[in-house]
Amino acid sequence: MSSGHRSIFVEPHRSPAGVRRLTEDQLDHARNLLRVEGAVILSGIVPAELVARLRDAMLADLARRERPLPTNFVSGHIQQDPPPVPELLLPEIMTNESVYAVTTSLLGSDAKNAVYSGNINLPGSGEQPVHLDEGHLWPGPTEHPPYALEVDIPLIDFTLHNGTTEYWLGTHQLNPVGWYDDSGRVSASALEERRAVRPPQRFDIPAGSAVIRDARLWHRGTVNHSSAPRPMVAMTHYCDWFETPPIVLPTAVRPWIESSPYRTSATFTDEPIDYLTSAHAFAIQ
Repeated sequence: MSSGHRSIFVEPHRSPAGVRRLTEDQLDHARNLLRVEGAVILSGIVPAELVARLRDAMLADLARRERPLPTNFVSGHIQQDPPPVPELLLPEIMTNESVYAVTTSLLGSDAKNAVYSGNINLPGSGEQPVHLDEGHLWPGPTEHPPYALEVDIPLIDFTLHNGTTEYWLGTHQLNPVGWYDDSGRVSASALEERRAVRPPQRFDIPAGSAVIRDARLWHRGTVNHSSAPRPMVAMTHYCDWFETPPIVLPTAVRPWIESSPYRTSATFTDEPIDYLTSAHAFAIQ
């Protein structure tokens, strides 16, 4: 494993105004990385002050949550949505131009974001089983293009010490019969076979970057050896034809969500949104 290998990193060009945008060559490179490796990391595309605002809000929510917390596979890996309040629903994260440039280039111009959630890796967490987030559309070895791309935004710097995610690059097209259980865990024999071909990798990822990965890519959360929680935002972009429940958002953000050229599958409400219950639809035991 390595924290220094940067083959899947792309650093978008910074304009004179300080906005990061992908050049055409960078977009082509990012698209090819997703096709071949199953992941690409766009460095530093969200301004630091916005990252800090959302990080502080999520950690404040964590401190006041009722226990038990919704867990993903093992102790310490918590499913937690960012606050769905107008001042913290940020276009720079939810409808980021560089992210959508990449995802729509693979999923189609009408691709939609249908998930707005998050994960927090707590100090002393366990090691998750290697898993994929979305299954293949049909069984057997025949490959198919991506239909879902995960978009993760670290809200602090991810390091080997605080539990940066482990990625098994190139595994998004592997689909032998019997390799996955119903929750997406990869079998021990499949891991052994793949490790001999290409071991997994971990990366130091700066806060405010976007990790875009094929939802079929093998990965897992690792142990947080630090003394601080490690939060991130998690979204999923889907092909338009893939049916998903909408994200529930406050009516106050409806104008900019619906006027954006980048699609969000959402429904809107004037009622308070209960987002910190002890259960969560995405929690996996």
